[in-house]
Amino acid sequence: MSWPAFDASIRIEVYDDKAPTVAGKIWDALPFKTIQSHALITGPMLLATAPVLTLARENLKLYTDVQPGECLYGAGSQNLIICYGGLTEPEGAGIWGKVYPEDLDTLVKVGHKAWANLIAPYGNDELNPLSKRNILVVCERA
Repeated sequence: MSWPAFDASIRIEVYDDKAPTVAGKIWDALPFKTIQSHALITGPMLLATAPVLTLARENLKLYTDVQPGECLYGAGSQNLIICYGGLTEPEGAGIWGKVYPEDLDTLVKVGHKAWANLIAPYGNDELNPLSKRNILVVCERA
């Protein structure tokens, strides 16, 4: 997974054994590009809508129990979700993978930039370099 605008990328261990349906659908969808978003109230959570269509909820965990770097699939929203800190909402989703430990610092930096983009005011880039913009995320096999 990479963010060209941030010159950043991470690697994810996909849980083919613990979440075979979701993992298989993700593998089948690769490669794809989408737009990065960030949770507003749940906490440090990156979201990106994916061309993955399944209602499977495998390897379930409450958000409050999710560890930084764990990757979830939102069956109702088609979002690939990556957490980079502790979450507060008592919702749950299936864990389909985990970011490699050596890539966690990069994930946190990307998360902070996505958060800054979320809360930035709309406007003219020349007047406000933090004005909202679409953040491209590229999902592909390593």
